[in-house]
Amino acid sequence: MSDIRALPALGLFRELFHGRHINKGTKWHPNDCTDMVYLSCAAGYADFVVCERHMREHLAHGVRRVARPTQVFRHLHEAVDAIEKRLAQGCTPGSDHQGGRACASPGAT
Repeated sequence: MSDIRALPALGLFRELFHGRHINKGTKWHPNDCTDMVYLSCAAGYADFVVCERHMREHLAHGVRRVARPTQVFRHLHEAVDAIEKRLAQGCTPGSDHQGGRACASPGAT
């Protein structure tokens, strides 16, 4: 593998760590590395992720840089709205809505 970004969770962990490390204004908390491991795993393989404010921007930026279709939210109600919208469009969990594969239309079998 020539590019670590091609591995969903590991590529996102690298982006999270890099983004937080180069920002001199970042204040590190004792559990930040643990949060980064679990959030990068979630965002690497899930359609929707909800996280705390201090991780959201770094995670969303990393998701964009590695071209993942994951949507990152700060509030649970925002994620619920996005999930309901995706389901109303006839998309099933795991369908790559932003990655080019079309979701089934509502009511399709």
